[in-house]
Amino acid sequence: MTDHPTYEIRAITDFAKVPADRLDACLAEFRTYLQIIGPTIRLLDTLTAAKIGQGMVTWRDTGVFCWIDDGEQNVGVRLRDAKGETIATVNLRGDDA
Repeated sequence: MTDHPTYEIRAITDFAKVPADRLDACLAEFRTYLQIIGPTIRLLDTLTAAKIGQGMVTWRDTGVFCWIDDGEQNVGVRLRDAKGETIATVNLRGDDA
């Protein structure tokens, strides 16, 4: 559990819940998230089309961007198997994007 404020962004209006003085940091990490998620989805689609690892990984969009206001600029995407267990994590720092 984190001691840092956490915000679940499910709709564009949820960005209004982020304090005005932290919005730039949140949007920077959201931008990094978008840069990771696109290639990740394309990779999974390519693996599926090539019938590599069938049944091992399926894409399920949770529709949630969860921002933890920890000042660390880390963004991660977890890949889980059909049982919900994490099999890989893609992490990127905001300044690496």
